[in-house]
Amino acid sequence: MAWRATLAKQGQVAGFKKATTWGTAIAVSSGCGLPFKSISGLQSTRDVYEVTEVDLPVRQCAFLGVNKPIDLTITSDMSYSPGALGVLIAMVFGSAGAPTGTGDAKTHKFKLSGNSGLFGTLAIGMPGEIWEIPSLKPYAWTLKVGGEGLIESEIKAIGNKLVAPATVNNETSMNAITYDERCNHCFSKQMKLYINDQSGQDFQESDVIDINSFECSVTRAHQEIVSITQDQISEPVDIAPATADLKVGFPKYGTDVSGLISAQASGTKKKAKLVLTGPLISGTDYYKITIYFPCLVIKPVTTKYEDIISAEAEFLGLAVSTAPTGMSETVPYMTIVNKRATDYLA
Repeated sequence: MAWRATLAKQGQVAGFKKATTWGTAIAVSSGCGLPFKSISGLQSTRDVYEVTEVDLPVRQCAFLGVNKPIDLTITSDMSYSPGALGVLIAMVFGSAGAPTGTGDAKTHKFKLSGNSGLFGTLAIGMPGEIWEIPSLKPYAWTLKVGGEGLIESEIKAIGNKLVAPATVNNETSMNAITYDERCNHCFSKQMKLYINDQSGQDFQESDVIDINSFECSVTRAHQEIVSITQDQISEPVDIAPATADLKVGFPKYGTDVSGLISAQASGTKKKAKLVLTGPLISGTDYYKITIYFPCLVIKPVTTKYEDIISAEAEFLGLAVSTAPTGMSETVPYMTIVNKRATDYLA
């Protein structure tokens, strides 16, 4: 079906594809479909400057400045088959690779690494025309509970400039967009959060804690480089270590909360994994997303006295020298089990 036939009133279709040369757009193609609810920040960032000469009876001179960074936010309902959204998430982590597994179920692993240097072209099909950002570099990803129990993904990214109408992407490239799978979303009732001591045994069902909210975040502190002699920014660079943190809310004060308060006071480090289990793929293999934190430092726990005492806890995710029991990596990482047979960063 032609992409314009899928547009609702005021709707959009988006595609994202990994690129290699900063500032040079590439055409999106098959597999580049980006599922999203909203994209904010799609606007030109060039200022108009007036030349002031007091002896002119009427203003005559003005010019366009350089393209300043575009700060974009892409919000989606998270899927077990995220397609191009998975590419953006993998770019934030910085490392992926070919999936493992035989048969239909494939396991992908995203590991937090140093400066990724990864970016791509974003093409947006609007009701009237096509727009593009030639180079878009994601710098943060947040996974949290959204409305109606859906799990929500939020990508933050820096773009070099908005080209409207697009010069590389056209009707042909937008028509070529396909998606991995649709309507395979993650829900809060499919989720379990396991926490135990960092030095402890592998996770058991007794390690599952009762929560009513969570927020996992992976972030790269960055800086955009703007030159007055260039028409666009250079690729943003990392200026601090990448981080992966966790925040959870508790429906009521209980042993889970008091245990964390005690661990925080004693300086006991924790480890955690957040597991989302979806429908059956085949045999005994299920769609699954798992986020691993090999080491967590607990920040002071906040409690609120209302009709029922509730609490919130925040954790700083750390890298370690040796993978703890139950994990295969020394850095925060994420695995996705789905049907995609190719590397998200290929």
